[in-house]
Amino acid sequence: CAASPDDAPARLRWLVIEQLAAELRLQPDQIVGTKPFRALGLDSLMGLELRNRLERSLELKLSASVIWNYPTVDRLCEYLAERLGIAPNVSEPDDIDLDAELAEAEALLISL
Repeated sequence: CAASPDDAPARLRWLVIEQLAAELRLQPDQIVGTKPFRALGLDSLMGLELRNRLERSLELKLSASVIWNYPTVDRLCEYLAERLGIAPNVSEPDDIDLDAELAEAEALLISL
């Protein structure tokens, strides 16, 4: 039996939480939807990997800064739901310093 369209936002949320938990090596129940990704321990390189995981899972092309533009599970799910056509439009992304984020990711890559 197929899931109803009303279940789509819940399935999306669970997918995002599972992917984030896997990237952070946490249990899904340790992820709080309103807690910023940085506060959960996500760095720039991990953010790019999370974006890659979500692109593969959802078959969507996402910007390199999507994780920082929508920096909580709740905000990211709202955005992704809109992109997937399962939710109304969301507000503008949070203001971030993309240059600083990219510099941090580059520094991490160089240190590897």
